[in-house]
Amino acid sequence: MNPYQPACDALGHIQTLLAKSKVHAQYLPLISEWQDQLVRQMPTVMLYGNYNAGKSSLINLLVGDTVATEGEIPTTARVHTYHWQGMPLLDTPGINAPMAHEHISQQQLAKTDLVLFVIRNSDVDDADIYRQLSRLIANNKSVFVVLNCESSKPEDISLFHRQLMDHLFTELPQMGVSDSQIELLPVLPLNIRTAILAQQQQQPELLKYSGYLSLAAELAHWLEVHKQHHWLGSLYTRMEQQLFEPLLSQQQTGNDALFTMSAHIDYLSQRKALLKRSGAAKVGSLVAARRVDMHSALEQSESLALLSQIQADISEQAAQWLQQQLDLVEQVLLYGDSTFASITEPKQNTSNELINQMQLQMGNCLKRADKKHISALLSTLKKADLPLFRQLSAKQIGQAAKYGGPALQALSAVWNLYQGYASQGRENEQARQAATVIARQLTQLSAQISRSLTQQLHQFIDDAFSPRIKCAVAKKETYQAELGEEQLFQQELSEWRNELRLLCLKPAEADKMA
Repeated sequence: MNPYQPACDALGHIQTLLAKSKVHAQYLPLISEWQDQLVRQMPTVMLYGNYNAGKSSLINLLVGDTVATEGEIPTTARVHTYHWQGMPLLDTPGINAPMAHEHISQQQLAKTDLVLFVIRNSDVDDADIYRQLSRLIANNKSVFVVLNCESSKPEDISLFHRQLMDHLFTELPQMGVSDSQIELLPVLPLNIRTAILAQQQQQPELLKYSGYLSLAAELAHWLEVHKQHHWLGSLYTRMEQQLFEPLLSQQQTGNDALFTMSAHIDYLSQRKALLKRSGAAKVGSLVAARRVDMHSALEQSESLALLSQIQADISEQAAQWLQQQLDLVEQVLLYGDSTFASITEPKQNTSNELINQMQLQMGNCLKRADKKHISALLSTLKKADLPLFRQLSAKQIGQAAKYGGPALQALSAVWNLYQGYASQGRENEQARQAATVIARQLTQLSAQISRSLTQQLHQFIDDAFSPRIKCAVAKKETYQAELGEEQLFQQELSEWRNELRLLCLKPAEADKMA
């Protein structure tokens, strides 16, 4: 069988596979180019010899049908193309014919891979045959000498063969052909008439007796050698480099990309949780660090302004800390991984924006808590049986809470009352109880500040990370769906790759590349 046709068919299947895939269309022109090369480079077999040597009869024998005109009068004035097992089979005008068509045969010889030089046994003494044969050998053409025997008797065939070999070893050395070259020259005796008759009558033994099977075996062997040593192997190397390696390497690339996406999502989720835990601890430490300042501020006449400034300082420090943490995350994403550069990132708050928002919302939170905290504080002081608060009614407590201002004002007012007690020299057990109550209320207020500020930090962290995580998860899901289709494509492509490897390479080379 023609060694190029199966490879051409395999490329056709790959072409269909690529056409179905919407992302690999850029490889289709390569497939078409290789198919054209295979068609152009299919080995051609040309029949050559004297005009009446039996070339057209041999064509009919190989094709298995009467397709070429036979006769003593030269009938082939141009090159006729037939096909034997899918391979072009060329019937050319004979040499030494009465009609000057020999130049047509000479032109075709330059494009022929194998020459079947047909010599009739009655022409073995024609010196021009050996001159033509020596030219073919000098030009490194693959040549089979087909000795068309007019007798089927074994003794006659043996005689004809011996006569031809004598002439070959006599004539060719005079024309520069070495004995070793002659020894390698296949000489195949064949009774073409008997072989055609055996085909028509379907007589396998007669076909073997004619010498046809030996010719067919030699042709098959030449085709195998031609397949292994010709350009088909180099063509397959180009297929590996330009088609299979780029496409099949994408499988590992796809898996790597999927792993990177998962790692990216894990990093964002873990960083988000870590920042929330760290943020809560950071806020607690900031508030604790300023607790003494808050207590000292109550001793001042402008305690409300001082406490407000402390709260603003804590908010600013927390915002700056969060912005630093977000900047670190940005650096990791920017320099540690470029896979997700195409993700649209939500705009991040600047440090000043964070500070302003946190201060505003902290102030609102404190204002919302004022009345409750003031009422609780005054009720506690009344229960402590302090003289100043002993006679307070529920209505008076409510009014004090309503008009007492922010919770910080309540602390300041209580502290002033406490200071009044001290200045009157009434520092007794009740005064110490009042101080204890103040300290407890200060602790509660600190906790409220910590909770409110932590909630704001958590909200900012969610706003920074959640859109990123959502976008990355969506991209991963889309990529997974595409990767599933791609894996099926690569599996089929791998199968055709293996098929082409076996068709184009020697078994040892195919095993090595597997």
